[in-house]
Amino acid sequence: ADIAFTDLCLTVVTADKRERFIVNNLTGRIEGGKMTALMGGSGAGKTSLLNALCGRAFYGKVTGEIHLNGKKTTISKSTTTTGFVPQDDIVYPELTVWENLTYAGQFRLPTSTPLSEIHKLADDVISSLGLVRVKHSLVGSVTKRGLSGGEKKRVNIGLELMARPALLFLDEPTSGLDAASSLLVVNGLKTLTVTQGVTICSVIHQPRKFIFEAFDNLVLLTSGGKMVYHGKTMNVNDYFSNLGYVLPLGENVADWAIDIATGSITPDEHAVGESCDNGAIVPITAVEEDQKQSLQRIFALRNSLLQRSANQREEGDDSAGVSAADTDDVIAMEQQLREYLTNSWNGYFTNLSESERTFYLPPEPFEMTSSSTSSSATPNIFRQTSLQITRRLIVMRENKLGHVIDLILTIVASLIIGIIIGVVKPVSSWAYKSMTYYDLANSMLSERPRDANNLSDLVEKLSRMCAFFFKADPVNTVAKLTQYATVGIFGLNIFSVIVTGAISIVIGIASAKPIKDYRLEFYREAGSGYSIAAYYIAISFLSAVEFTVQMIISSFMLLFLRQSLAPWRSYLLNSILLAWISSGWGQFYATWVSQDAIVIVIGFHMILMLFLSGGFPMDGFNLSSMANNPLLNSFAGLVAPGRFFIEAYAVNEAKCLAPQSGFTSQTLLAVGATPFHTMGMGAKDPNVAIRSCDGWYWNYLPMFLVGLTVRFLTGMVMHGASRTKMPRTPLLKVLRGDRNKLMTYVVVLLAFVGLLVVTLWSFLAERGTPVWTRLGALCDVVTDEGTSRDPDKCETYLSKILEKSSLIDWPFGNLTGNVTMANVCAVLNPSVLK
Repeated sequence: ADIAFTDLCLTVVTADKRERFIVNNLTGRIEGGKMTALMGGSGAGKTSLLNALCGRAFYGKVTGEIHLNGKKTTISKSTTTTGFVPQDDIVYPELTVWENLTYAGQFRLPTSTPLSEIHKLADDVISSLGLVRVKHSLVGSVTKRGLSGGEKKRVNIGLELMARPALLFLDEPTSGLDAASSLLVVNGLKTLTVTQGVTICSVIHQPRKFIFEAFDNLVLLTSGGKMVYHGKTMNVNDYFSNLGYVLPLGENVADWAIDIATGSITPDEHAVGESCDNGAIVPITAVEEDQKQSLQRIFALRNSLLQRSANQREEGDDSAGVSAADTDDVIAMEQQLREYLTNSWNGYFTNLSESERTFYLPPEPFEMTSSSTSSSATPNIFRQTSLQITRRLIVMRENKLGHVIDLILTIVASLIIGIIIGVVKPVSSWAYKSMTYYDLANSMLSERPRDANNLSDLVEKLSRMCAFFFKADPVNTVAKLTQYATVGIFGLNIFSVIVTGAISIVIGIASAKPIKDYRLEFYREAGSGYSIAAYYIAISFLSAVEFTVQMIISSFMLLFLRQSLAPWRSYLLNSILLAWISSGWGQFYATWVSQDAIVIVIGFHMILMLFLSGGFPMDGFNLSSMANNPLLNSFAGLVAPGRFFIEAYAVNEAKCLAPQSGFTSQTLLAVGATPFHTMGMGAKDPNVAIRSCDGWYWNYLPMFLVGLTVRFLTGMVMHGASRTKMPRTPLLKVLRGDRNKLMTYVVVLLAFVGLLVVTLWSFLAERGTPVWTRLGALCDVVTDEGTSRDPDKCETYLSKILEKSSLIDWPFGNLTGNVTMANVCAVLNPSVLK
């Protein structure tokens, strides 16, 4: 591969809204099959030039032309033929060298590449980089001992070589390495150019002599991203000698050249314009008038500084230090030196002959022969998801201690809650049993029967009770008699609030780790063309499996410590779905919140959302308020992990209670006055008050859909956030420039909106077919003055209730076997009922 660039510029907008040149009007070439070094002082724009060449400078505006193999293009469109090695050693520490390389090959190479060929390529890369000895060793990290710094650097390079790139960019591959390790890295790169014809462009910072000499060509930059030299490394000394610079005996040419580029040394006024021994370089010299004047100003400033320094020594004032005037003169001299160097290069380049200029111009267009240019497609999303899952399982295996600790934390939290709270019962234990007529009469009448065994006395009391219900307000009376049961539900809600807080925080933080701890790996792979969707699907799937196991174990332990009227499967599913929502929010924050703040943000979200969960008996925040406020209910249902868990937990318990608790009283259900309705529990389920001990599963569909919606949102955020770190083209720029991508994102957005609508419908709309027909509040008469009660209508209404005793057992259900209150009242003295 061969790259030529013409008038290449990179500008960024500063804080004061001004454009600043980071790379300034450069023209040159990265020669195919050769090693080119990018050098310069700090802030010279070396890495920015590298990013502009390889299509990763999304933080600024790139202008100019870039030709790849003689064809005008952008390198970012050729990710299958290029590789980029970042300065940091971003590899999976839990994988061995061989595993890291083979997975990179499976992700990057065409689908048609046999696995045996990938394995052979991995072995060849390991051999060429001198990693045979550590082939099956874990890479390791700061906390886990593994490879040396030089070995990690070579693995870092090897990941890109597994794509069989024709062009390889490297950002300071020798930084932080000792001389021996640096030599191994550079020799490995040199071997690639010789044996495979790979083109290498690398930023090098203060290379040693033998490393500098390994490079074929050099691009030397000065402050502001301006060119001061571009050509063969062997001609550097000759070029700068003709500008008046003298290489000290034994000095490293690379260090000398960087000092020149930064303006740290000045030319020798007696050596300016001397010809080279071999005549290879004949740059612009002092023959031009403007260059003469520039040098004269430089020499004058230098001589002035030297004279002031000498005078200071003669006066014995060594403690005075450098004056402000001296500092200003030094800065001015360095600035003029850099301008002199830039102007010298521009003059030299302008005066090149046509044959000499071909070194810097694009070659005739040609096609690459690298196998990476195969027309076969890289793995699709399904294949990449499978690879991500298998690799993640290896990572989890190596980090098993951390996952065991997460499990222990969940179990310990459940144990502490269970021990502190103890056995929680929804209402008094007698409410679960059937009532006798005697119990009912005692609870309804102020006078106790004189003799419970006296049939006539009991009939009298029951007759009076029938009359009481006909002539009084039976619905309100029954509702008041069942208020005691609601107190127990408040206790249950406090218990479930505590469970929600503990589980949501522990699961939310744990689920964020796979994304938070591997952000750099994700950014690198996303920039290399890996599927972002496949990565997140794999993370989300394995996270769901892991927390499901955690919830199964902890839920059974909690059920053992406290009793439940509902079946265990209902409680277990409720807990799993709570973790499903909590983990979704944990992953959402892990995609864009800074790593230092993720734990705090997740904890804050989970605790704050407890107040929207409906578990606190506060006006405006309880379930009843939410049932009457669709907007609040929508917001709470989407963002509060415990919103449906707390409600489902309470309904599951109360739904199994006997009718005398009021929750399953069909009399109260007929007019919508059960505690379910007054407390806003299960408000959209028309059958919530039908007694059943088989569990209440109405809330589980909304819980699943909410977790799915949050994950869908997380996937979209993962595609759009931090694209400059991946790096990828900004999303808005992609959508403006690629119609197919725009249509894809529109479809994805519409799919998300559709999922959101279905999710809201699942808990805002009434779902289910009533198993009975509601009679309606026929007793109420609405007038301008308000609502009043009509006794005649009440009598008609109650008569209808009695007539439908097969549907509604009056007033509490079956009291003693098959005998109902309707049967009793029907055989009593009719005069009593008048």
